[in-house]
Amino acid sequence: MLPEEEAERLVPGATVARSSRDGDYTVNFGCNWINQRISFGEFWRSREIDVKIEQHKGEGAKTGRAMAQSSYEVEYRGGKFGETAKPSLDPDEKEYISPVKDIEGVGDAAFAQYTWRRDGELLWYAYGTAHARVGDMTIEVKFQAGQQRKDAQILSNESTKAVTEENAIREVSGLVGHIAKGVAAWQAQNPGVLAKAEPSAAATVSPTVSATPSPTVLASFPADCQAVTETATRLVPEPVTRARHRGRRRRPDRVPVAQPGAVRRAGCREDP
Repeated sequence: MLPEEEAERLVPGATVARSSRDGDYTVNFGCNWINQRISFGEFWRSREIDVKIEQHKGEGAKTGRAMAQSSYEVEYRGGKFGETAKPSLDPDEKEYISPVKDIEGVGDAAFAQYTWRRDGELLWYAYGTAHARVGDMTIEVKFQAGQQRKDAQILSNESTKAVTEENAIREVSGLVGHIAKGVAAWQAQNPGVLAKAEPSAAATVSPTVSATPSPTVLASFPADCQAVTETATRLVPEPVTRARHRGRRRRPDRVPVAQPGAVRRAGCREDP
């Protein structure tokens, strides 16, 4: 649904991952394009596009279309609330959420919004988000971009920048327009059909970028842990051994970017 040339323009050399799942209330489809190390002159650039499409199932007397409209309205009200909300922030945290921008001519309804966030000294990020409804389907698109100087020894306000509000809103509005057209075309060819999730997720990797493997259940106790078992058993007789995978905790509905996604300050963002 997203033209290849558009994806390459925004996220050159991307790792691409697709997913689908049949839930109780929706059939969910996702696609992600990411490249966090794009060489551009004296900068390393980071780019990501994330697309989520949900086809809503009817519930009782409500049709899938009505359920999709309800879901879209929830997102829209949340966006309007975010315009003026004043969240409780720590002293080293700053956040800016732009006014909602309605997007004309995309699906049955669409809007875009920009978020900029600084959390402490090592986490800066900014992104645009767009939501749309097409019949019984809802669409969410996020576009995030940043850059860091190649000669920077550490992340700082002087060495890193994040996508500006103007550019983020423009790009995410164009992206959701492409996706909405593709969804409308599929619906026209398959009227009243409930889409089917693929049996398994597929991943496509660019020639120069390695895909990040999905989390899996450990098949056996890791060798590094096994090596210290004898010593540990002396301290804990008859132990029950197990391995844990611990990932980084993320804020809900935030999209923190690994280096180099960053920003200077709220009033002085620059286009990467």
